Amino acid sequence: MGFPYTKQCQPRLVATVVRLDAGSAGVVDTTLVGNAELNPAKRIANLAARQIELQEFTNGVFVEVRGNADGLTGTLELWLFPEKGMAQFLGIHTFTTDEAVDDDGLFCVDEFVVGTAAQHTNTILNMADGSAVLKLDTLGCKYLVALVTVIGTDDRTVKVFARAW
Repeated sequence: MGFPYTKQCQPRLVATVVRLDAGSAGVVDTTLVGNAELNPAKRIANLAARQIELQEFTNGVFVEVRGNADGLTGTLELWLFPEKGMAQFLGIHTFTTDEAVDDDGLFCVDEFVVGTAAQHTNTILNMADGSAVLKLDTLGCKYLVALVTVIGTDDRTVKVFARAW
């Protein structure tokens, strides 16, 4: 017997982050680590362009990162926000794009490395010359926030995608 009502989710764009100038020393988004205001008001006021609302059936998400160049490096910081209460930290991961290219011509990340451990367990599923994903439990939260705090090269774009499960 199968599961007749299994949801099939497509990847959703969480954030598009662009680094244009050399003067920023690679810094794009400001980290939330150490911030005392990790509540819904902070998310609403400052993070609208870096978030998605999770669907009600969501137990977890797979997060993918793609960039507009091969060998692009960066740092991804992930957070979950409940409808009420304080945010949950999902870690900081460094990434590098490699030769695998999606339908839109973006280069996929084939390896994530943990930079700062999360409050909760998450799984890195790397794939050489493919598309690596981060598998995250959404902990009953309502919003996923993705910050790209560093992009290693000027004139580059990084896109973060999430696919619920």
